[in-house]
Amino acid sequence: MTLAGILGRKRVKLTFRMWLLHSLPHNRFGDCMFGALLFRRWHGRWPKLRGGTINDVLFRLKNSAEIVRPLRVYISDKEQLKLHVGARLGEAFNVPMMAVLRSPAEAEAFDFPARCVIKPTHMSGAIILRMAGEPVDRDLIASWFSENFYDYSRERNYRYLTPKVIVEPFVFDQNWPDAFRVFCREGRARLLHANIDRPGSLTRSFFDRDWNPLPIFSSDRQAGEFPRPANLALMLHVAETLARDFDFIRVDLYSDGEAVKVGELTNCPFSAMFPFASRASEELATKILYG
Repeated sequence: MTLAGILGRKRVKLTFRMWLLHSLPHNRFGDCMFGALLFRRWHGRWPKLRGGTINDVLFRLKNSAEIVRPLRVYISDKEQLKLHVGARLGEAFNVPMMAVLRSPAEAEAFDFPARCVIKPTHMSGAIILRMAGEPVDRDLIASWFSENFYDYSRERNYRYLTPKVIVEPFVFDQNWPDAFRVFCREGRARLLHANIDRPGSLTRSFFDRDWNPLPIFSSDRQAGEFPRPANLALMLHVAETLARDFDFIRVDLYSDGEAVKVGELTNCPFSAMFPFASRASEELATKILYG
């Protein structure tokens, strides 16, 4: 689920969000007020300045000086992230780049491969999947160059990123590769969220680092089971190598059971509005990460 989906599910009307965006100043105070009002709208309470759950911790991270630490800003850019991954682990762990388009004119002139993934490097959640030569929405791509994800989420690590569009192959040449979100604290993988899309089944399940299933449910969870990945040790090694520079980071990986590819490093998942299905699930996730 995207941040836009979260806003819609809680009936946060566009007029309300637009009022917030235009009324609150674009500075640290305005960003904090914007985040606090949306936090209350989504969670039904104000964020806590101490303690609380993982969403409270993420809210504090989002509004701290840490979120604009140069390395966090650097890895928020999807092109620069590949340089970071290459330096830490080697190019084998990157999804290859077909092209990086640095202007609307360059994107307009580019001959997109019949099968490719197209996404802005400076935003979160925006993507075009061209599976078999479908028409490319060039107007949408052009619009990305004038968008700033900070204006939408007030996540300051995105504010000064240079707009670009990256073109990649499908990971493992699969339409829906197995995806794993690894929540890391103090350089250690502590919680895994599996997103497995297979014919006839869809798995949205949480596991600990030993692949024991956990009774933690997100609001988009559907029933499903998935065996322990054969390369779990490699997945944990990749996640923990990339996480060692951060107190908290979510490492988003793809795996085919043998190889591992890095998708993103996520500083503040769901902008501190992670959609847990229950308070008990949120508290258990918090205990595993911070207990």
